[in-house]
Amino acid sequence: MSDRAINVEIGGQIRGFQVTLSLGTTKASLNDDIQLLTGLLEEAGVRSSEKEKQVSLTDEPIKRLASELDIEPLGLQHMVGYKEGMVQVTKASQLQVTDAMCMLLYAFEKGYGESGIALEQFESLIKQNGIKLTYPLTTGIFNLKKGGYINAKLYDEEKKLSLSPQGEKNAISAFKDYITGKGVKRTPRAIKKPHKSKKVRGHHK
Repeated sequence: MSDRAINVEIGGQIRGFQVTLSLGTTKASLNDDIQLLTGLLEEAGVRSSEKEKQVSLTDEPIKRLASELDIEPLGLQHMVGYKEGMVQVTKASQLQVTDAMCMLLYAFEKGYGESGIALEQFESLIKQNGIKLTYPLTTGIFNLKKGGYINAKLYDEEKKLSLSPQGEKNAISAFKDYITGKGVKRTPRAIKKPHKSKKVRGHHK
């Protein structure tokens, strides 16, 4: 797991007032920074309890994804959700399968700051987002490899999926269409062919 940014908030009360300190940190420095904030609060006479210590992670992935897409985070809050290492894209099941897969990978990698996702976890993402494949998942991944959307070497050697530059480009384009309402898969209307009138040939004497 990469050393992604984390926002730490620790609060307590002094003389009836709520006091909160926040600090941007990383997973590697998390414990040290929590002790630092706790020490500052105690020096000021504020007693913080374990219940008042908060590590805010839920909003950070949205902010990072929005930054990568160059849009406001509010524009994604009702479309993309993050929880416990998973990603939820609203109406993902209505998108083209290749676009949906690229979008999920992009949202996972950029939101969580990861450099790839294990095959088993990606399969869980597909199921949780309601994407129903008419073929095995391995076939879908083969199609991603064939199209140049994922790092083929990483998948072959470690069974991890990570978008290639082409895959990222496709994901960004799909996200932009999705946000503007163009990305939802539409069923093409049946085209009625005009009936050809049969010519009746007359008998010549």
